[in-house]
Amino acid sequence: MKTMFLPHKMVYDGTQLHGLFSYQISRGIAEDSLIAFLGEASVREGLIDYEDKLNDDFIYAKEMLHFILTIHGSDLTRARLWQLLLVQHTLDELQLRVSGDTLLCREGDDIYVLPPGVDKLKLTVSIATVSSNQKELVHLAVNVDDTGAPVPTSSLSKLNINPQAFALGVMNKFEKEYSGVRKTLYKVTGV
Repeated sequence: MKTMFLPHKMVYDGTQLHGLFSYQISRGIAEDSLIAFLGEASVREGLIDYEDKLNDDFIYAKEMLHFILTIHGSDLTRARLWQLLLVQHTLDELQLRVSGDTLLCREGDDIYVLPPGVDKLKLTVSIATVSSNQKELVHLAVNVDDTGAPVPTSSLSKLNINPQAFALGVMNKFEKEYSGVRKTLYKVTGV
C-alpha cells in the first residue's frame, strides 16, 4: 500500500471519490493507496448516500483533513469493513493526541467529541462505495476548521491537533494493519 500526504490544498466536492483518483493525483500510484490532503469540503451534488440525498443533506466545512482509500476489488461489504477499520485507526490516533479530559466516541463510521454537559459534537464524515473499475473506495474527513458545518461539530484545531502530523499517524497505523491483512493471504492455507 502506498500512502501520501498531498502538499497542496484541494476542495473536496465528492467528484474525487473515483477509482483513478490516486493514480491521477500522484501521477502514477497504480496500487492500493491511502491519500490525505487538506481542503474545504463542499458536497451537495456529489453525495452518494441516497438517504442523505432524500433528506436534502449536504456536507460543508471550511477546512477538513481528507483521506481517500483506494483498494482493488468490487465488494461493498469489504469496502465498508475497510472504512470501519480506517475510522477506528483515526479514533485511536485521536486518543493518543487529545488532552486527558477529552472524551471521544465512535458510532459506526462517525467519531464524536463528548464535551461535559453538551450534546455530542461530530468530528468526522465518511462513506464507502465501489467504483465501476473494480475499486473499493472510502472517503473519511476530519474537521480542521468546522466553520459553516450544518450540524454541531468539533475540529482538530479546537482539540489543538496538528492535521498533517495527525494524518501521517493515521496513515502509518492503517498501512501496518493493511500489510498484516495482506500477509495473511500468503501465509495461511485454506481448509
